[in-house]
Amino acid sequence: MATRPRTPAFGALAFRHPSSDASGVAKLINEAEFAFLAEIDSCTLSNAIEQHQVRDRDQGYLGGEIRCLFPELPRTVGYAVTAKVRNRRGEPGDPEGNWRLWEHLESAPSPAVLVFESTDDVPDRCAHFGEVMCTFAVRLGA
Repeated sequence: MATRPRTPAFGALAFRHPSSDASGVAKLINEAEFAFLAEIDSCTLSNAIEQHQVRDRDQGYLGGEIRCLFPELPRTVGYAVTAKVRNRRGEPGDPEGNWRLWEHLESAPSPAVLVFESTDDVPDRCAHFGEVMCTFAVRLGA
């Protein structure tokens, strides 16, 4: 099985660790580094990324439709396991895609954070995770 690049993630923002190799696979960071990242707000992190000039300053912004639904929960820091997903009516899904997701999650360093990109025409009208899938994900390290 091919290994997909995994990068540390801060919430839904994924970035490449400075010491990652050319494939994008990140060097594992220690607990102290994770604790440090958990204390940084997204504005400070964005400013730090801008200093490295890895993208134009006008990129990387989220629209007003993205908001924290559970502000009482702590920040999430972990290694991103990314997937492109769709939820189109009338089209059966590829069951192999779910198994590939679980395999990647199981092989990911811990802690892992699932990050989905919706490829639907109407991305705000879909559901990808229910009780069973959440249970699988948690048991596999998400």
